[in-house]
This record gives sequence, structure tokens and C-alpha cells, in this order.
Amino acid sequence: MMIKHLDLNEIKRYLKIENDIDEMTLLNINKAIKLIELIVKPKYVIKKYAIELSDNQVIFKDTNLIIKSKDLVRHLNKCDEIIILVTTLGLQVDQEIKRLELTNMSMAYILNAVAIEYLEKYLDYIQKEVIKENKYQTNRYSIGYGDTSLTYQQDLLSLTKAFQLIGVHALASNMMIPKKSVSALIGLSNEEVNDNTNRCTYCHLRNECHHNCLIKEE
Repeated sequence: MMIKHLDLNEIKRYLKIENDIDEMTLLNINKAIKLIELIVKPKYVIKKYAIELSDNQVIFKDTNLIIKSKDLVRHLNKCDEIIILVTTLGLQVDQEIKRLELTNMSMAYILNAVAIEYLEKYLDYIQKEVIKENKYQTNRYSIGYGDTSLTYQQDLLSLTKAFQLIGVHALASNMMIPKKSVSALIGLSNEEVNDNTNRCTYCHLRNECHHNCLIKEE
């Protein structure tokens, strides 16, 4: 599945551009989009588990995994199942960004932003078009948000067999390889879920993260 429509405003946000884009930058963004379309090899793996919520813990039934996180429990309120989703754009995207860092740093920066937006749109596509469940779904929640420790990254990759199936693994630092890869948790509920809260509002890194998408309140 190739993603055809990327959001220019989101690319601007990843590039930290607050004003209008100059002609040269727009030209380079379009070049980066065409390049991504040539080199990207998106893949995903999905695994579903029954869960139990107890004392700020998410218990994955029939496994040894227990995630301790008040924020994740709140996110999964009313849910009795969870989907682990792991996606990647492939190693060639990483390699091209690294190559450009040696020859054209500004283009590498733009390609990185375009790759992030492509990955987000790919995740959107999977959640809307691939995950077919007769239940209500929460928004995606990634390990590292709020009080959810990144140390659980290895567990999610292990449960989904991400390395064997799509070539994704994590270093000791929990950085995912390929770098343009994401793991996400999606709660499933028989009841409608109230999931309108922006995750940035309760993330303890919100004042440091340049991806913070909070809308300034008047």
C-alpha cells in the first residue's frame, strides 16, 4: 500500500516552520515526497490480546507481560482487548537520510520530516482500513508516552515477532531499527470510548518534545 496524500501542514510542523514556506523549501519537500515514494517499503504486523486492567497495570492475558502505567490504564478504560501494531518504512529510508546527511544536510532534514508524516499516514491507513474489529477502537498509544516506560518496547516486539516478520528490532537503548518504525497499542471495547484527550496533555515530556501538538488555550 502506497500513501498518496501527505499533509503539508504536518510536514511544516515536523520542520518547525511556523510561517509560510519559501519556494525553495517547498520544492525540496516535493522532491523528498517523490523520493520517499521510490524507496519506501512499508510493512506491518498486528497481534491481538485479551487484557485485564488492575491497579494501574495492564495485564496481557496468556503472556508474561504486565505494563505498569497509570496513563495507559486511563487510555484503555472500558477496553477488554488490545492490538499491538508494529510498522516500518524499511531500512532504505534510514540509509538515504544518512547518505544525505553527508552531502546535503538540509535535504536530509526535510526527507526525515516527510518520512515521519508518511509513517503517520501509513498508521492511519492500517487502523482505518486493515484492522477490522466489531468493537470501538481507542486512538493509538505508543510506549514512551506519559508514564509508560520505553523498556516495554522489547516485549511488544517479541510478542509480535516483529523481527522475524518485518525486520524490526530494538537496541539496548530501546531505539527501534529501522529508525522509521513505530509500535502502537490500540484498545478495543464493546462500549463507546471517550478518547478525545490529546495524549500530549498528560505526557510528562510535553514541555520538551518538539512534536507537541497541544493547541494553545486562549
